[in-house]
Amino acid sequence: MSEKFSKKYSLMFGDMDINYHMTKMAAAKYFQETFARFCAKYHLAAFDVLKDGIIWVVSDLRVEILNRLPMWSEEFTVEVWISETTKMRTYIEFEIKCHDLAVAKGESCFYMLDEKNRRPIKSMDLVKAFGLIDEKVFGEHTKQNYEISGEKISEKIHEVTVRDLDFNYHVNNLSYIGISFETAPAEFLEHNEVTSYSIKFLQETHLGDKLGCELYQDGDKIISRIFNTVDNSDVCLAWAKYRERTDFCRNPREAGVDFS
Repeated sequence: MSEKFSKKYSLMFGDMDINYHMTKMAAAKYFQETFARFCAKYHLAAFDVLKDGIIWVVSDLRVEILNRLPMWSEEFTVEVWISETTKMRTYIEFEIKCHDLAVAKGESCFYMLDEKNRRPIKSMDLVKAFGLIDEKVFGEHTKQNYEISGEKISEKIHEVTVRDLDFNYHVNNLSYIGISFETAPAEFLEHNEVTSYSIKFLQETHLGDKLGCELYQDGDKIISRIFNTVDNSDVCLAWAKYRERTDFCRNPREAGVDFS
């Protein structure tokens, strides 16, 4: 039976920015949390499929901010559903709503891999339990352009620590998003905010690896290249679109958040 799966949350302290709003990275975090719970409902969570020597990995993620994101302690709902499957790919859509208003949307592509050889397996039959809803938040699943262009504006080296790892013992995809955002110059972030971002994950990295991140600005777009410093191989590529920062309310109570 096809369904949209939803969970309600209240924005936690650790997921807000300096203006008390949900961080742009947290939008992806809550999507993945909700998808993980959707998987658990159908016994397809990471710990379920690992018994059969299978792991979940994400290859692509795209997020667009539509309206003011939730503020600290404000309730919001995340809804996920499966829009398309192929022999090896599973496409997941998501939407975040606050006070019944859509504030963010996105899509992602997941694979199932053989735990030992790290090669994709045929997963279409395994994910049938989710059902399909032919509703794509961006209209179609299109290949994103990550070609490096523009002027290099910043670079940084990041050494992978334990807190970067997930349950597959490789770097969590959210950590790459964080590295990309944190490499941007402080003065740029002070005056600009993310409106959308997309990222392509290319290879695994592990504890102790040293990752380089280069940022290039081309108009309103920042292109990120994260690479392994040992062999200069691309680990992931991303782009983010920015606009001049707007003066949102910085007081959750004045924004109408109910603390009762």
